[in-house]
Amino acid sequence: MAFLDILAILFWPLVALFALLCWKFRSRGTFHDEWSLAFYVLIVFPLSVVWTSLGFSSLIAVFNFHLGLIIFGLIFIFYSPTSIRQKPGPERNRARLFLVLFGSPFLVWGGYYLIGDHLLPREIAEGRIQALDAKRDSVLPEDQTVTINDHEYKLTKRLRATLKVGDYVRIEAGQGSGYIYRLEHVPTR
Repeated sequence: MAFLDILAILFWPLVALFALLCWKFRSRGTFHDEWSLAFYVLIVFPLSVVWTSLGFSSLIAVFNFHLGLIIFGLIFIFYSPTSIRQKPGPERNRARLFLVLFGSPFLVWGGYYLIGDHLLPREIAEGRIQALDAKRDSVLPEDQTVTINDHEYKLTKRLRATLKVGDYVRIEAGQGSGYIYRLEHVPTR
């Protein structure tokens, strides 16, 4: 098993350990308020690990990213409103509404991908590989894509290395994210 796969498996336990360490430092007065703690726990550490080390090199990293979106959304919806208790009535209600509206898209986005990939039946396709591409998004890591029967699917870098244009394959892809979860080469008939 590759080092990045092991790191991807240990990702959430490492985040929990980092959060515990930040909480310990917070009790010593290192952090000024809950927002600086949330910034370090939710933004700095996980994003640096995901974007610099893991990318979308494995399906575990894809799962971690979508689960992270859900956790990020839940923290904004449930935790952040409790940290604004000191504000007066109307300001507090506006702040809560803003945080719920800000966290909801992350919750929906991550939930859609996880439910589509793991609870709904997988999309099955069979055909020749027409193209292998890499698409660059402005913020997210580069997506590796494959075109089969004029339909584009996403795949991990390791899986892409085993394919070439013209191969005849059968795939199972998640309905949410469009990532290929199972691929088998079919002998040419």
